[in-house]
Amino acid sequence: MSNTFHTTGMVLRVSHSGENDRRASIYTHDHGKLEVFAKSARRIQSKLSPHLEPITLVDCYIARGRLDHLAGVERHERFSGVRGSLEQLSAALWAAELVDVLTRPDEPDQRIFRLLEMWMLLVEVMEQDAMPATFRLAFALALFRYLGHGLQCEVCVRCKQNTDTSWLFVARDGGVRCTNCRSSAAPGGIVVDNAALKILAT
Repeated sequence: MSNTFHTTGMVLRVSHSGENDRRASIYTHDHGKLEVFAKSARRIQSKLSPHLEPITLVDCYIARGRLDHLAGVERHERFSGVRGSLEQLSAALWAAELVDVLTRPDEPDQRIFRLLEMWMLLVEVMEQDAMPATFRLAFALALFRYLGHGLQCEVCVRCKQNTDTSWLFVARDGGVRCTNCRSSAAPGGIVVDNAALKILAT
């Protein structure tokens, strides 16, 4: 027998499932990340479809079972300013993807929920064309701290050398890459020098 509950969450990712359905990853205030199934959400007449999109704060009703179902959803905040430019949207999606990749379902942490919400509000009012790298770095460090993960900043995460002078901090790697290894890194890395590296290592 399923148990239905209400919660507020940030939609991190939405993907197609079959011809008419969708799956969504939502980081909620009370339950952490939830992977939910949204039946018939791709149909034009679906009541779920207009509200279920990434980078959206939603009030949702979840029917728990072997597969969690999205029983209802209502958009609370769309963060329209985040969609004002490609740079802003990229910064918002970067944070959502990072949380989605690094967190596991049903491990609630309200600090992570607040971190996500504050990041979206910051990106929404960002006046510059690109989010400063130091802001991304601060977000990543806070997320790693909340998750209890240590960072590998003494050596390159790929080749283990430590003689470079310029490094690429890659949050998904949990550390830094040297000049020779950065070409294969995922997008969104942050260039840091040895002085910044010492701060990361402390």
